[in-house]
Amino acid sequence: FHKLRELSENTHVINVVTKSLKQVSEQGGRIIGSGYLMEQVGEPLNPQKLCDGCLLGKLFDSLSHIHLAGYFHGDARIYNAVLVNNEIKWVDFVGGGKDEAEDNMQKIVDMKTLIKSIFNDNDIINENLEILLNEYQQNLCETPPNATSTVENIVSSLRPKLTLTTSSDIRAAAT
Repeated sequence: FHKLRELSENTHVINVVTKSLKQVSEQGGRIIGSGYLMEQVGEPLNPQKLCDGCLLGKLFDSLSHIHLAGYFHGDARIYNAVLVNNEIKWVDFVGGGKDEAEDNMQKIVDMKTLIKSIFNDNDIINENLEILLNEYQQNLCETPPNATSTVENIVSSLRPKLTLTTSSDIRAAAT
């Protein structure tokens, strides 16, 4: 409940209509969840759309902004990001919230989950990407945290793979 209120202030998250945020309690008063209404959600993303322009970079940049604000998503798959007025926004924060751990491990899990979901491949994280993700993790620990150049390097290493993946998917669908 409180996580949703905090996250609604992040510009890379779909705006939660906080007046509609309600706690759901058992008869004994124990909070068992929350319900809320959200503003209209934009256009869903998929790997083919990421080939257009700079959406791949925007996708990773938007997740990085959430991380730099101290949060993690918890289910950072491509299908939980939408395009709203040419900006990437995140929805469906399953287990997300403040990353209290000093090692920022939840944020690295977010990045790996996103990469695997784009390519639909659990083996996509190679040695080079692992090095870049470790660098990203270290950059998040700096004061102030700065991960911009590492995110750009991650995107640069993924872009050629995305082009190959979506081209083969398109060819396979055409036959």
